[in-house]
Amino acid sequence: VMCGGKLASAHNKFKKKLGFTGCHTRELGVFSQTDERFVKYLPKVYGLHEDPTREAYIVVMELLQGMELMDTADDVSGWQPEHIEAVVKGIAEVHSVWYGREEELGKQPWLGPVLTSADMVEMTPLWEALELHSAEEFPEMLSRGMLQYHLDLVRSLGDWWPKMEAMPRTLIHNDFNPRNVCLRPTEDGPKLCVYDWELATLGLPQHDLAEFLLFVLGDHPEASD
Repeated sequence: VMCGGKLASAHNKFKKKLGFTGCHTRELGVFSQTDERFVKYLPKVYGLHEDPTREAYIVVMELLQGMELMDTADDVSGWQPEHIEAVVKGIAEVHSVWYGREEELGKQPWLGPVLTSADMVEMTPLWEALELHSAEEFPEMLSRGMLQYHLDLVRSLGDWWPKMEAMPRTLIHNDFNPRNVCLRPTEDGPKLCVYDWELATLGLPQHDLAEFLLFVLGDHPEASD
């Protein structure tokens, strides 16, 4: 609302379809998973509590201490190839749990809204308003050329989103970067530990991989990377 104008209006119209809808129950759903391929990469959970009458949704989990490369989104210089490989292998195993079970995952009551191609196209006014607001507020980060590139992507959603929607999807973290990822030291080497799953959704596993690599590979990755 504080952004005013078209952005506030578009947000109000579509806010129930955004990823924050249902995030209070989504993380409970994620932490109720029992598949070992998933659980071993999460913080240890001691209990879950859900009481809608009191609007209480609680995950009781371990205090993450002694971890490697925790909270490094602002400084990724410590990420070495062996660390990156541990994360890539770990998240691939996490993705494997719901891979090929898209219909079943879509029926989970905790998942929240999953945007279809029709939804994305309908919400074009919101995506455009976000881009224009960002260009006005942060012109040093979003140049006119970059703004036009983003707007072209938004206005061609109907062409490329259906292709993405038709690809194999699974449960993804959807905010997979060094802000929410660290490594647990073990006798067999560092092991992925990923937390803050409130934005998890049904999506392309490549999405998590690409986001993480954009952070840790730096501005000028080599072809060998």
